[in-house]
Amino acid sequence: MAKRRMLSIPIIETDKFYNLTAASQAFYMHLNLNADDDGVVDKVNLIMGQMRLRRKCYQELVDGGYIIELEEGLIAITHWHQHNQIRKERYIRGEHLERLSSLSLQENGRFIKASSAFLGDKCVPQDSIDKDSTVKDSTVEYSIAKDRVAEHRAEKKRKEIIFLSLIHTFKAESLRSPKKTSGVILFLITAS
Repeated sequence: MAKRRMLSIPIIETDKFYNLTAASQAFYMHLNLNADDDGVVDKVNLIMGQMRLRRKCYQELVDGGYIIELEEGLIAITHWHQHNQIRKERYIRGEHLERLSSLSLQENGRFIKASSAFLGDKCVPQDSIDKDSTVKDSTVEYSIAKDRVAEHRAEKKRKEIIFLSLIHTFKAESLRSPKKTSGVILFLITAS
């Protein structure tokens, strides 16, 4: 099992999550810490016992859509792939990967029950999880995340260059005519 796990702020920092009891929130954190690289936790009852939790906390996470029960004492964390993107060379195949065949992985990285992938008579295309696709999916997700980080850094750098250029222009203009620079000051304040 890995020694580090991540939690996604858009999942955790919501009113829905904060409406859970404090015990259920803590339980969710412990489940994430104890999940394998596929997002499966096989010692749910042990964690509940160590934390002295009642079944109510477990049910609250199921009802809230934070975990999916695969069988008694075995769950999948619904938002696992949104929380954690594991590189191919660090991925360790879990013992319960075959149990995930009853779930579908949506494009947004969220597990849903395979039966939930159907809306009426229409089938919503989903990526199914099988023994070989998980490593490929995590590699693709890592590649996409890496591209997004690179795009974000490039955009941030571009904004910094524009901002520094505006500051340089402002300094030069303020030396020439101090009265005309008040509009530039307002622009710089709103741009930052």
